[in-house]
Amino acid sequence: MMILLTGGSKSGKSSLAEKLLLSLGKEASAMVYLATMQVTDSEDRAIVRRHRQARSGKGFQVIEQARSLDTLSLPANAVLLLEDVPNLLANEIFGGGGFARALEGIGHLMKNCLHLILVTNEVGSDGFSYAEETLQYIDELGRLNRELAGLADSVAEVVLGLPRLLKGELP
Repeated sequence: MMILLTGGSKSGKSSLAEKLLLSLGKEASAMVYLATMQVTDSEDRAIVRRHRQARSGKGFQVIEQARSLDTLSLPANAVLLLEDVPNLLANEIFGGGGFARALEGIGHLMKNCLHLILVTNEVGSDGFSYAEETLQYIDELGRLNRELAGLADSVAEVVLGLPRLLKGELP
């Protein structure tokens, strides 16, 4: 099963994703939390420390890999949470792989885990003007989100911590 969670910043997507990981993890050999943040400065390191503390003691195996997800070796019958699709896409774009490489990596995860939970963001609907490069990224993320929604068994938009089902059902 593949679940795609979308919504705005701080909408509660990650909390819901972790709850789903814990729930689905009961039938799995492992629960894997895949963090895609590329760490480049002290602010990023502080974010990673905060995230590690928040995940501590929950029983997740944490893998931190910013891109090239098709190279990951995963435990058999694992439930995997990918946090997050926008970071992955940006990392692949700056790494020379772009949309195709991000989708290839997610495809690899789909084939090699029992359940896959993806967290993405809604961007580009705020009415602001952006630089051309940013607009290209927003377009690519929209395209990737549409592709993933088509592949997913369940899609939910999270607003104020509440999931609104757009496709399928949540376990």
